[in-house]
Amino acid sequence: LATGSTISDKKQNGNFFLLTFAVSGNAPLAKTSVGFRITQAINVNGDDVSYTVTDAEITVVECLHRNTELRNAKAATEEAEGYTGDTYCKRCGTLMKKGTAIPKVVNTCQHFNQTRTVIREASCEAVGLVEVSCKDCKKLLPQETLPAKGHQEAAPTNWKSATTTEEGFTGDVHCKNCSILLKAGTVVPKIPIVVFRMTMQTEDTYRRNSSLGFIFVSNASPDTFVRVEINGSIVDPQNYVLEEGSTKVTLKPEYLETLPNGKHTVTIVSDAGTASAQFYVDEEEKSGFGTALLVVFIILVILFLLRFVARALLREARRRRRLQRRRYEHRD
Repeated sequence: LATGSTISDKKQNGNFFLLTFAVSGNAPLAKTSVGFRITQAINVNGDDVSYTVTDAEITVVECLHRNTELRNAKAATEEAEGYTGDTYCKRCGTLMKKGTAIPKVVNTCQHFNQTRTVIREASCEAVGLVEVSCKDCKKLLPQETLPAKGHQEAAPTNWKSATTTEEGFTGDVHCKNCSILLKAGTVVPKIPIVVFRMTMQTEDTYRRNSSLGFIFVSNASPDTFVRVEINGSIVDPQNYVLEEGSTKVTLKPEYLETLPNGKHTVTIVSDAGTASAQFYVDEEEKSGFGTALLVVFIILVILFLLRFVARALLREARRRRRLQRRRYEHRD
């Protein structure tokens, strides 16, 4: 007949217990007696208390369907029809009213006011995606694509210049954006040991604070030029000037100032060999005016001494002549 038994405390001039239950759907429409059975009653202290149980009588009647709900409702869109939903009684679950279809929405918006949001950035090889929506009607429009960026070569890594004793390496070329290997490097053969002739078009000594560079010329072919070395170390191209169409190299004064005093070896390296020469770095020369003054002073000193000696010799000669006349006079 009925299921469920929820008891809650009620206090109204004494203690009352309210029993709530649901009537089964197949319960007869008639009066029905309801009996209660209590096995034990205790107070908050756990002591047994006395109680009185009174049976009751209820009457089962048809559901009035006063409490209803809408089920299976669906809004219409531009792509699909909607549905008004079915009306059910929440108490007994009876279908009260069947729903009807709602026609598709007719969108008259021209989508002139659009917004775009990048949902996937383009990479070197993959296209990106842009979500497009209408600001007015909020409709999602067909997605757009962003073109792939393509690989961009970075400077070669593991680059190594070939020498006469060791092989070189052109270096591996990677993409500077995704770091993928684009081109594998290759081995550069050793530079053949061929000695070319080098000539210097300046003095063999660089004086500090000079405004002129040092000029070296190799007789190797201009199109075979590789680099310049000083004492076996590679010189940065910013520190020298290579005359176009030749192997004429001018070391800049700014670079020469960084070298220590003493002897140095310059080498022009070409594909076919090398050409070397030696030069010196020294302090700047002293002013010639000071040297000239010193020479003049020494000459004046020498002239003074010569004059003094000449006068002394003249006095001595006069003294001797006087002595000699006196001797003659004495004999007479």
